[in-house]
Amino acid sequence: MINYPFVAALSIIAYLFATGLLLYQLYKKPIIKWSILVASLAFILHAITLWVIIYDQGRLDFSLFNMGSLVSLTIVGLIILSSLFKPVEIMGILFFPVAVITIILSYSVMGHYLVDTHSVHLFSHILLSILAYSLLSIAAVQAILVWFQNKQLHNHHPAGLLRFLPPLQTMETLLFEIIALGTLFLTTSLISGFIYLEDMFAQHVAHKTVLGLLSWSTFTVLLWGRHYRGWRGKRATTFVLAGFGFLMLAYFGSKLAKEFIIS
Repeated sequence: MINYPFVAALSIIAYLFATGLLLYQLYKKPIIKWSILVASLAFILHAITLWVIIYDQGRLDFSLFNMGSLVSLTIVGLIILSSLFKPVEIMGILFFPVAVITIILSYSVMGHYLVDTHSVHLFSHILLSILAYSLLSIAAVQAILVWFQNKQLHNHHPAGLLRFLPPLQTMETLLFEIIALGTLFLTTSLISGFIYLEDMFAQHVAHKTVLGLLSWSTFTVLLWGRHYRGWRGKRATTFVLAGFGFLMLAYFGSKLAKEFIIS
């Protein structure tokens, strides 16, 4: 029998240690490999603790804070995997502490939203939604970093965090690669919802569907503008944050209302 509090505590310690290593890197010398190694350990421990808390006799509890923990776990996994090929490890400074918070909340605040794991269609829809949300969460942070980097360069203040970021062109290219992939998963998530769910515009999910479509439209227009009009800078950041805002309301706003306000 897994001692959940003990394993969760180890995961939290590992996340905080990895965050500390990344912060140390900002002032001393690069130690990215060590921080990613420690984060990988935290990720494994996080996955174990999350499985213990959400699995319930062939069903998964996808209540609000469990979903938050699952999303943060997915984001951490994407950062670790992407860091092998792309310069994204600096995002751990934000997302590793977020993962700590979600672990604590998923353990402290119990919800109840069970999904049958034998329902392949519903399960695949949820998985695609989580991947889309995770990627576009990373894109939102990346957009803020690009905006900050662009502003600092224009003001001739290339110091602080800027010293540890890749060139602006590399950052922008990475941003739109993440957006394109996240939008692809969001598209497949919406399509799977329309195909497999009985009524995507039923009363209890109508607002979620509309917000999801607004988010998809925002990111699609941004990708079009980037390809045909060369959009970048503040305009691109505004579109990314607006699209992510719609998505956050769709995924977590509806769950918050359903589990804690309406009920």
